[in-house]
Amino acid sequence: MTVFPGRLIISLSLLVSILGCVATVRAQTAPLTRLRVGTTNVSPSNWPLFVGQKQGFFTAEGLNLEVIVLRGSTLQTQALLTDGVQVNAYTVDTAARAVLAGAPLKLVAANQERPTFRVVVHKDIKAWSDLKGKHLAAGSPGGTYYSVLLAMLDANGIAKNDVNIIAIGNSSARVHAMNVGTVQGAIVAQPEDLVLIDSGFKVLGSVKKYLKNIQYQGYVVNEKWAAAHEETLVGFLRAVRRSFTWLHDPKNKKNAIDILATHVHVKREWLETIYDLMIHQQYLSTDGMPDRKGIENMLTLTTKYGVGRVTIPPMERWVDLSYMKKAAR
Repeated sequence: MTVFPGRLIISLSLLVSILGCVATVRAQTAPLTRLRVGTTNVSPSNWPLFVGQKQGFFTAEGLNLEVIVLRGSTLQTQALLTDGVQVNAYTVDTAARAVLAGAPLKLVAANQERPTFRVVVHKDIKAWSDLKGKHLAAGSPGGTYYSVLLAMLDANGIAKNDVNIIAIGNSSARVHAMNVGTVQGAIVAQPEDLVLIDSGFKVLGSVKKYLKNIQYQGYVVNEKWAAAHEETLVGFLRAVRRSFTWLHDPKNKKNAIDILATHVHVKREWLETIYDLMIHQQYLSTDGMPDRKGIENMLTLTTKYGVGRVTIPPMERWVDLSYMKKAAR
């Protein structure tokens, strides 16, 4: 009788172990929930998504993440409202415009703190004053590229009417316009600025000199979808936070650059430059938590220099930190 209890305990231990294995197998074989994230181009700002895919952070949350490239923010908004995508990587200005137009959107996380824009010009342009009378390429009127360019010109004593700004929404097309001489200057980010520099053009100014304490880009969802799929959204944000932490760990630098190289096909030395900007200089968020003051500052700038908007939607209407706070627990 003294042996029997011991055998019973061993049997129960084995049973618990077996049940645990069965549960693990079920978890591993359970179908993943598809989650689509919309973006307008494949760029370094998508780095956390690429890392989460490669490192299995999204899979660990039961998600099959797909990054969908949509040509323009209008298509992004349409896709979000019709469940073509469930999350959008938006500039805060784009999100604010959609909210003012009546879209039931919520900004739930930060992604990139500051834009990495630079104004690149032809070699014969020595100073900002040399831009007077020249053709410059920017994004769509009222968009972030356009507004930031006007702010940089203004800071250097150049009025909008002193130059001819040509709206070219696609960054690669701005590079082409520079190469063929259609424009003498352009505002671009990475890697387009590096492409132009490699072709013999030069940097006249960087946005970091002019913009302080701003929130440039974040993740936005449809309010109704978020309320109905809270667990999925929180899982997505948890995985994104893991990606931010992993990216900002110096020991992961080589692997991080390797991951970006599979999506952004440029020279390795350019990827090193991008890493320095996005990670070392912390242009990319470290924890995904939006900065309300930074959002307000960014929208104040785009309202002042943009086109077609004269107000900023109240933060409580469209900035929702509750999902990220749950992901951070």
